Amino acid sequence: MASDELIASWQRTQRHLRDALARQKLPEDVRATTLDLIAHNEYGVAFEYLVNVLAESDAELTEPARRVLASAALEMGLDDNPDWLALST
Repeated sequence: MASDELIASWQRTQRHLRDALARQKLPEDVRATTLDLIAHNEYGVAFEYLVNVLAESDAELTEPARRVLASAALEMGLDDNPDWLALST
């Protein structure tokens, strides 16, 4: 069974990812895929998918979305993800 600390981390990560989706203009299919991954507790995959799409599309990442994605990256230990590094600079 997962510890209370781990469950709290998952909840924060889910909240960060959902907040990022709310703060960033995205195609509906990208939003739907990301939400599906979140619903299946695939938070790392959701993060990597989302930042990959943003990096490949050259979309301008809003500052509010950048902040919550930064929090998600730190929470999951993905702050060295190459696509995230490209977006966060």
